Amino acid sequence: MVKNILQILILFFFLTNNTIAGEHIMILKLKDGDVKIELFPDVAPKHVERIKKLANDGKYDNVVFHRV
Repeated sequence: MVKNILQILILFFFLTNNTIAGEHIMILKLKDGDVKIELFPDVAPKHVERIKKLANDGKYDNVVFHRV
């Protein structure tokens, strides 16, 4: 029951969030599904630029993440 409510809330968030822009979304592919991570270049432009470069260079490929 709680899982269903959580899924509905997440779906509602993504359907109603108009600030999501394709070029500022990173997708973390997990075995249980994808996680979309929204980047905020207006808040942290250098961080967004750096993380995009590292991701495009493949630095995060096959890396195990803990406590994200």
